[in-house]
Amino acid sequence: MEFYIKPCGMPEELFLIESADSSDTWRVSGDKGTFFSKLILLGPVKECSAKIVRIGTPELSRYSVLIEGRERVAVLFSGMGRKPVFRLSGVPWKFRGDLNTRTFDIVDVDGTVLMTHGGCWGRKGNCFAVTVTREKDIAACLSIAVIIDLFVMSGAAAVGLVSN
Repeated sequence: MEFYIKPCGMPEELFLIESADSSDTWRVSGDKGTFFSKLILLGPVKECSAKIVRIGTPELSRYSVLIEGRERVAVLFSGMGRKPVFRLSGVPWKFRGDLNTRTFDIVDVDGTVLMTHGGCWGRKGNCFAVTVTREKDIAACLSIAVIIDLFVMSGAAAVGLVSN
């Protein structure tokens, strides 16, 4: 399943996510605070598909992706070392690629690609294309993509990706 992620210029809506065939539209809204953020991923029928909660400072944060009331995956960020890093927790997945250019994959423990994320220029305009290979991972993968996009768009320092 392929999606296109575009940032929105409205304070109450951070991202618009469209399916490749434009049949489904997802929205990301919420509050981005200094020490605490709460975002909501609204699915095609405006239901809450995931909640993204960030606790921490700009140098050290934990993003929890809650689906159906349970934490599905956590994205951990540490900017404390020589090179700041992101890593995934709670799933046997790992990042592969370049976070700074937002060209990366998420792969399973056996090397199976679960999600790709990269720049896209075409009929959808200047945006990022995300391909999710398993339907059951759509909400988790789109949430991770939003977390990385928000972080990089904030102008934060160059970071690396770390596997579990």
